Amino acid sequence: MSNPNPQDIWTGTMVNLSLVGWNDKMSSYACGKNVVYDFCKNNPDDDCWGGNGTHGGGPSRESSVGHNDSVTTWYGTCVNEDR
Repeated sequence: MSNPNPQDIWTGTMVNLSLVGWNDKMSSYACGKNVVYDFCKNNPDDDCWGGNGTHGGGPSRESSVGHNDSVTTWYGTCVNEDR
């Protein structure tokens, strides 16, 4: 079974970075403890796995994203620990 694409299972926020002037410009990130994220190299309907994305959650910081300056789509949500 292949990995699901974030757009198929995501219940949070999706941002197409090309629509907000950030296409292929993101080089680093920092996320808080209640954040789950997928940074995808390509457009929202393209494959985000198999080397085409960076995925994770919880407190994290990365000074060099695996797809440095080639991220087009961001999926993110906050995790409610009380649920």
